Amino acid sequence: SAGILVNRNGYITFYTGSTGATGVYRFGIAPDGKVLIDNATGTLTIGGDNVYDSAKINLMVGSSSQTSATTEATALVIHDQNSRRNGTEGAGSWKSKITFRSTQINGNYQSEGASIVHDITYNNYSSTKMRSDLVFKTRGDAQTASSDAATEKLRIRHDGRVLIGTNSTYNANSYSNNLVIYENGDTGMSILGNNSNSNYSSLYFSDTSTASRAFIETTLGANGNMTIGTNGTGPIRFTNTSGEVVRFHGTRVIVGHTNTDDRDGYNSSLQVSGTGGDDSSLTIGRWSNDQSHPAFVFSKSRATTIGSHSVLTGNEYLGAIQFHGDDGTNYHVGASIQARVEA
Repeated sequence: SAGILVNRNGYITFYTGSTGATGVYRFGIAPDGKVLIDNATGTLTIGGDNVYDSAKINLMVGSSSQTSATTEATALVIHDQNSRRNGTEGAGSWKSKITFRSTQINGNYQSEGASIVHDITYNNYSSTKMRSDLVFKTRGDAQTASSDAATEKLRIRHDGRVLIGTNSTYNANSYSNNLVIYENGDTGMSILGNNSNSNYSSLYFSDTSTASRAFIETTLGANGNMTIGTNGTGPIRFTNTSGEVVRFHGTRVIVGHTNTDDRDGYNSSLQVSGTGGDDSSLTIGRWSNDQSHPAFVFSKSRATTIGSHSVLTGNEYLGAIQFHGDDGTNYHVGASIQARVEA
């Protein structure tokens, strides 16, 4: 039921089986030194005597008596011997990989379906110029290896940056190149969650001392709210190539300036500042095929809760338009238009 067969071609075959049964081929050693495990039930276990998930190779590390460890237990080492070469090349690279092969439907042709590549780049053999990237490759949808070979899809660089769809950070600056996504066409990213208003999708900007400095957050579901916010006192700014366009500072919206500006007692919620006619003016327009008009509306209530109502009394001011002038130190009212309730 068990045995070792050595044939005249130098091939050693190992057989095992249950008591009284014919031995089954488990693995063999070929004349060129290759160790072959059979395609059915043969397995190789190193460091223990268990087989998990019907795996062909089981590597078991550590000890069942060990309660904790501060060092990593190494299970498998792949050493690229090329990196030991002491040649004269000025620059270049070595690559070693783990390959996952698949059989093509159109003719039983085996090809690379996916692989993990260790990409070592060297420069003048300097100890400070040896870099190692980890590259992940996969195939696409085509049926033949030549028309759609496995290509790089994701790279973890030596400096910790993650590149998807590219091996270069391109024009991304140091503020934005920790994760780079490239596609020769439309490019995007989705954050998905359950269809419920009680769930959130979030992007948090944090440091090591707090959970969140700023964030973009939305409640999911059909009626979800989207929030852009900060947890500090700094503003939220919108810019373009001309510079800052608008800033949200506390409860104020500031256009054309970076700070709030008190105007004779009014530190207004909306402030527009500029140096010319276009950037220091407001326009309200309406386009409709009727006799209706655009409007600039003032409203006043004696109620102290926003959205509620309470009747006004006589001589109360409904609203005012003020015209201010600068006296060299502050702004002061030079003229105004006021509306009041009749007594």
